[in-house]
Amino acid sequence: MEFLTDKPQTLYDPFLLPDMPEAADEILSAVEDGLSICIYGDYDADGVTATSLMMDVLRTLGADCSYYIPSRFDDGYGLNDQAIDKIKAAGADMIITVDCGCTSAEEVRHARDIGLEIIVTDHHAMGEAVPDCLLIDPQRSDSRYPFRYLAGVGVAFKLAQALCREAGMEKRHRTSRRREQNARQIRTEGHQRPGTSGSERPYRRDRPQPRPHNLGKYLIRHNPSHQRRRPTLKRHARRPSHADERPEARSRTRLPDARGKR
Repeated sequence: MEFLTDKPQTLYDPFLLPDMPEAADEILSAVEDGLSICIYGDYDADGVTATSLMMDVLRTLGADCSYYIPSRFDDGYGLNDQAIDKIKAAGADMIITVDCGCTSAEEVRHARDIGLEIIVTDHHAMGEAVPDCLLIDPQRSDSRYPFRYLAGVGVAFKLAQALCREAGMEKRHRTSRRREQNARQIRTEGHQRPGTSGSERPYRRDRPQPRPHNLGKYLIRHNPSHQRRRPTLKRHARRPSHADERPEARSRTRLPDARGKR
């Protein structure tokens, strides 16, 4: 269960992966220079989670970043020239691939020809044609990483680990900085109703969202069907006991005597 702790001690060094030091330096330099970085992901679960992880880390570092997840039907798997042209037209300066790219030598060449810097992170087996760029892949023959079967999101995690180490960011600092960014975004943009555009009026919750520990109080406060009924006088009235049903109990009332006294 070591991997569930907030301070794991058994993680391998990310710089054992090939091209990791050069990739971390190039990405941090791009962040400092204000370059626009696009994360090129994949449409499966591995690619989507890897894209989300890289976006979170780069935003924490203060990068100008975006992402592109290709369509399974229109773009297919991996890099393609049309998607690269779209990313370039959108103003990106660098592409970081996650879960794809190790066999896209022609597409990498096209990206570099149109002026894009590109870094490939992948976990698939290498092909005959190796892309001419920084390539982080545990399947490479020159990799010194002990475990070769990382998932795509695992390789992205190792890159995120290297970036945070090179930037000198501890876990506590990363968490507090992310909270500040989220609070700043909420103050500037507000809560938007799901399914609406940012130009519409910000959506504000009328009621606080229930948490697991106070769900019962929330239901009692906001749901009439769960509200407790207030006790009434009728409910507090003394119910007749079994002793009252006995004949001797009913005959305890004294009748007036001849003088009119009870």
